[in-house]
Amino acid sequence: MAVPALADRSPQPRALPLREVRTRLTQLVSLAELTDTVTVVTRDGDPRPVAAIVPASAARTGAQARADAERVAAISAG
Repeated sequence: MAVPALADRSPQPRALPLREVRTRLTQLVSLAELTDTVTVVTRDGDPRPVAAIVPASAARTGAQARADAERVAAISAG
């Protein structure tokens, strides 16, 4: 599947308003999967991030890191 103009492969996450994410969700998910692109979702008119579309491997890594931190905290607590 060809990925149009959004595939710039920049290391910086792109930020898109929720309205645009809704219309391009399939394309953004493909970008995350194929090029490890991170897309930060913002509310329309507000630059603060509210969510992100990340590659599954990055999400799993984050989940594993949280699980590891919880295990260390549980062991430390006693």
